[in-house]
Amino acid sequence: MRRKERYSGITRGLVLSLTVLSGCGGGGGSGDNAPSGASLNPPATASFIHTELETFRRSPAFVDVTANDTGQAVAMWRHVEGTESTVWANTYDPQSGWTAAQQLSSTGSIFDTRASVDTNGDVAVVWDESADPPRRVMANTVIGGAVGNITALAPSSSDGERVAAGFVGGPMAIVVWTHLDAIAEGGDVLESTEYRLASGWANPVQIPVLTFEEQAAEERPQRDPRFANITALGNGKRLVVWSTDQDLRASLFESDGGWQAPLVIAAADTDEHYLAAGGNDTALVIWIENANNTEYMLKASWFNGTAWEPPATIDTQTGIILSQDGISVAVDPLGNALVVWEHTAPSRVRTIRSVRYREGRWEPPVFLSNGGADPSLAVNKRGDAAAVWIEGNRVVGRGFVASSPSWSEVVAISIASARAEEPEVFLEPDGRAVVVWMDNDGDTLWGTVGEVK
Repeated sequence: MRRKERYSGITRGLVLSLTVLSGCGGGGGSGDNAPSGASLNPPATASFIHTELETFRRSPAFVDVTANDTGQAVAMWRHVEGTESTVWANTYDPQSGWTAAQQLSSTGSIFDTRASVDTNGDVAVVWDESADPPRRVMANTVIGGAVGNITALAPSSSDGERVAAGFVGGPMAIVVWTHLDAIAEGGDVLESTEYRLASGWANPVQIPVLTFEEQAAEERPQRDPRFANITALGNGKRLVVWSTDQDLRASLFESDGGWQAPLVIAAADTDEHYLAAGGNDTALVIWIENANNTEYMLKASWFNGTAWEPPATIDTQTGIILSQDGISVAVDPLGNALVVWEHTAPSRVRTIRSVRYREGRWEPPVFLSNGGADPSLAVNKRGDAAAVWIEGNRVVGRGFVASSPSWSEVVAISIASARAEEPEVFLEPDGRAVVVWMDNDGDTLWGTVGEVK
């Protein structure tokens, strides 16, 4: 799931659990292509138990929440003190709940934070740090609950790091970032590294950013990479997707051949894209395409293990779309996908929409809510899902049951007195969804656990 710089001021986080129930109803506009401006039923309210986790003098910021298939997770955030900050994290286990926060960095000028959790629940974290003036990519680990050593992955000017969990029998984590002005005549490159328990962080390697045709050209073009995302596939493979000023492209890593020359996914003017791995070495990328500086389309392409399929437009709404943001995507092991996004129409009416990919095709989009913002989505091995978003000042959510298939009624999640912001969600194996969000009026990190009936 993509994260970006988003928090300012004094905030607090909340964590809760809701259950995705089999046979949930689909009322309240759960599956209808409702007209713009249509109302959904008011959200039901459930009872939750609130537990204080941490208290801050300043805001936690740059929060990144990620989990593995067993429901083990990490919430990583930046603790602000004046002009400087530190990186902290709470880990989560379905059996024991949340741990106390642990400090993972020294004090400095710290920016965007990212985290991954492997199959054993071990954590790798990375962040940007300004070293006056260069930015560096820094990293640390939490192995068996113990904090590791702070490591500089890229000691020179770098930016935009991403980290993903590794794979069974391979590295615990894989990281990608952009190395700024790495070429003598000007130009940026992509670099990647990995972490293994036996040997620690490996030396960075460059990822080719030019296609075979571009490399063979008499005058090589400059295709500076930006906004890279990385994920692990099966059999030791890994996949990086990034954008340039002209297109969206990807490179595949295979253990017997290293990083390959990139393939162009689509000729598109795009900055925002979202990557999710599926089963059998497949992956799905979603992006926002700017057609003519006034119309934006939501598009998708599948990687089938060797090549990228032709892009599909998955927002079928006609007319000019002023903005299309807050996108969340998830793929189950069977190759089914769900996408949830915030859509703003020319009338300025905002809706939360969802679309499902099943049996080789995209189904028509459905409306989940009108007036919502900042959605987040998680899918489990059965294909069941939970989606959460902000409606008014509340976090609300709906569960999706793949066997029906249907969405449940809207349920209010956060406490009524909170001013909630930008929730994140992940699923436990039993279907409970754990949600992390910020309360913009407080300075305490809370854990809230309950069930939605």
